[in-house]
This record gives sequence, structure tokens and C-alpha cells, in this order.
Amino acid sequence: MSKINFKINGDLRGKLIAIDSEFDLPFDIKRIFYIKDLDNLERGHHGHRKCEQILVPINGSFTLRLDNGNEINEYYLDKPNEGIHIPLYNWISMKNFSKDCIIMVICSYKYDEDEYIRDYNTFLKEVNENKNKIDKIYNFSLKEQTNLLKRKVLNNIEKIIDRNEFVMGSEVVNFENKFAKYNNIKYCIGVSNGCSALKIALKSLELKNPKVIVQANTYVAVPLVCEELQIKYDLIDIDDNLLLDLNKLEEYLQNNNKNNELVLMLVHLYGNCVDMERLLTLKEKYNFKLIEDTAQAHGSTFKNKKLGSFGDLGCFSFYPSKNLGAFGEAGAIVTNNKNYYEYCKKYRNYGSIERYKWDIVGGNERIDNIQGSILSTKLEYLDEWNNKRREIARYYLENLKQNNIRILKPIKDCISNYHLFVIITDKRDELKKYLESKNIFTAIHYPKPFYESEAYRHINGSHCLKMEELKDKLLSIPIYPELKKDNLERIMIEINNLLAFFI
Repeated sequence: MSKINFKINGDLRGKLIAIDSEFDLPFDIKRIFYIKDLDNLERGHHGHRKCEQILVPINGSFTLRLDNGNEINEYYLDKPNEGIHIPLYNWISMKNFSKDCIIMVICSYKYDEDEYIRDYNTFLKEVNENKNKIDKIYNFSLKEQTNLLKRKVLNNIEKIIDRNEFVMGSEVVNFENKFAKYNNIKYCIGVSNGCSALKIALKSLELKNPKVIVQANTYVAVPLVCEELQIKYDLIDIDDNLLLDLNKLEEYLQNNNKNNELVLMLVHLYGNCVDMERLLTLKEKYNFKLIEDTAQAHGSTFKNKKLGSFGDLGCFSFYPSKNLGAFGEAGAIVTNNKNYYEYCKKYRNYGSIERYKWDIVGGNERIDNIQGSILSTKLEYLDEWNNKRREIARYYLENLKQNNIRILKPIKDCISNYHLFVIITDKRDELKKYLESKNIFTAIHYPKPFYESEAYRHINGSHCLKMEELKDKLLSIPIYPELKKDNLERIMIEINNLLAFFI
């Protein structure tokens, strides 16, 4: 329960009390009703399962009594600019009404008789059940983040609807400028999704005889793009940090057929990166193009330089589960090369910048205005969210015991955004099942290398020995900015307890 004060504006003509759902209330208004012409009998005597409320005496006074099953509090309300916020599962009763009392009730939920609790014993039973229930800890959750931004986002969407400007409008341009500045790079091109970003970036190089090289544990997006564009591609094994093995890459480059124009599509998996200085030295020596797949590394840096800004082009996915996620599909390409920038801008819009004038054969890979607006809003929070992820990762690093487990240690000069926190264990399946029995949910990124799927069995990955060694040992444990300290302790204790059992 908390008291809420609303601003009074007044002069000789009278007083104005305005209540703004976006700025003054802890929820969106779904319903308002008034209680008036009251006798002096008590009212209320119910609780709510889904509807939060704010009670305001817009005239007169009354006493509000709230019982949450543990304690009882009474509030005397007599000011038209003061209300009490009532969370779920509080038993509400009202009494001592003045003759002129009028009560405004602001609700977070529609009228639904099923969400009322009318019997006090039922109320106490449900309160105790909720109290004793072991909360589920999900591997990832957007609930608190979306609740935080919901009203701000809806307010911006309303402006877009009023303008009837839905595709490639000012919100997209605004986000592109902000994201380019955030990454300290000249150009940003918003596109429809991360896969489109990879495809357009690869096409923008305009190579005659390209061949792509990529690490064995890439997500399917890179091979999918190569298959679609009918570009040959080879796999390079990974290292102990689950990143591209630079030694294996150099061996490959030394033996490369010079007829091919090589493109390295480097995946910054989990938000981490290889030694980018050494990689750029190899790039200069062997003259290959570099496209960074930065879908999991928004805000990660190497020597204080943002990942995505090292290569010829950087590609981002803004799928909702990413550190910077849209409310649907969206992506972006960043580059310092004006020619690539111009090509990408044209390609995403049918091959055109000027309407009905097509300079290249392009595609329809545009980004919606609504997503541009949402991404601009969320970009303001990205560094804060990444820092919270780093705090969680630090807790894991300091407290998880390495019994039958290997933790990926921080990589020199790389400040990761910790998109995922992956552990390596021979007991992966046993640990996953055990944690689920304790209402702690994990994930596997990825259950199998892409080349073991039916669609990609023509791709040979047997030479990737480190990938083969580790592919069945990877487990992603919960990490997201809103993960609470007590939940972290639960996760740590349960992992340590089970893995100690296997010693």
C-alpha cells in the first residue's frame, strides 16, 4: 500500500486536479467508477485477484481499512488530491463516511466478478497459498521490463497512429541516428530483422566469387543466408571460450584457394569476442572482408570500442529476447563505409531511395516506425540493463563452485553484455532436469550444431573437434536485468548442491 499525491492547480476561479495515467499512476487505467449517496454502513468486504485500485475522496472523507493477511492498516482520507494504492490480495473495507462523501475508484482491470474474492476465509487461504508457493525462476523474462516501459511505449505509438506514419518514418530515422551515435559509427540502416541484416550486408560487398567462413557454433542465420544467396561457406572450429578459434582460422587462411573472395561472418556469441586486434591483423594480412554478427552483443566492447564497429559492416538483431529488443522483429546494419551504406539503404526498400526509381534489384526488408520508436525508448536503458547483467554474472563467477562444471571466464579486454551465461558440464541433462524440479528453468544454446539438422546435413562439421567435444555440455542459466538477489542465491545453492553430489 502507498499514498499517491496528485498535483493541484488553482486560482480565484477554482481548483483543477489532473490525474495522468502515464506519470501519476502505477498502472494503466482500465475502469473508473464513483461511490456516492452513502449511508454509514461499512462497504467493501472483498479482495481482488487481478485488479489493483486507487481510492480517492473527491469530496468529503472516509476511513479505509486494508488487511493483507499479515497486518491491518487504517487510513483516514479527506483530501481530493490524495489516494491510496491497493495492491492485489488485500481485504478492503470502508467506513465512517461523511454525508457529502464521494469516492472515486481507479482500476487496473476491467469488471470481472471472477477476480473478486467475497469470502474472507477463501481470501486467507489464497494469501497463504501465494505466500508458500515457490516462485518459478525463468531462464529469461521480459515481464518487468515491458511493464516498466509499457505506458511510455503506448504513448509514442498513439502519436504514430495519429500521424498515420507507419513505415520508414521519423521514428526510424531517429533510432538510426541514436544507434549510430551509441556505437560511435557513421551510418546505421534499420531493417526488418537480424537475418535480413546479414543478407543485405553480405550483398552490399558486391563480390564476384565470394566464400563465407563462420564458426561451427553459429546460429542458423548465417548458413541460412549463405544458402539463400547460393554462396559457399566453410566452418572453422571453436576455442575453449566457445568463440572462433583464431589459430584454426589462420591455418584455413594460409591454405585458402586464392580464387575465392573470403568473407568472415564473425559471431560475437553470448556477448563475448575474440582478440579483435589479432583478428584485424589477420584481416589485413589475408585481405578478407569482415561482417560482425552482433545479434547477442549490443553494447559489448573490446578495448572500449563497441562490437559491431570493427568490421566492414556490423549486423544486429532486435528480436525481443536480445539485450536491446523490439516488440517484434527488427534489425540494423552499421558501417563506416558510405558505399555499403547507400547499397543497404536501397536494398531494404526494393532497391530504391527515390520512389519508383530502382537502382538495384533489392528486397522488401524495411523496419516499421513503431519498432523504431520502441527501440529508441529502450536504447536509453541499454547500458543500465547491461550493467545489471554484469553484476549477475559477477555473482555467478564468485559463487558457483567449479565441481563438475566449467565457467567461461571474462575475456581479456572484452567487456561483455552477458546476453547469456553459459556453463559447461558433463552433467548437463541431469542438472537441467534437477533445476526444473526446483522451479528453476534453464536453456540450451544450441541443442545441436546447425549442421546436424536435416536441412544442413550436406555441410561437413566433423573436423570441428572442439565443437564436437562440447556440443552436449552447454547450459545457459538464468540471466536478465530484473533477476532478484534471493533468486540468484537459490540458483547458486541448487547448482552447487547437485554438482557436489557427483564428486
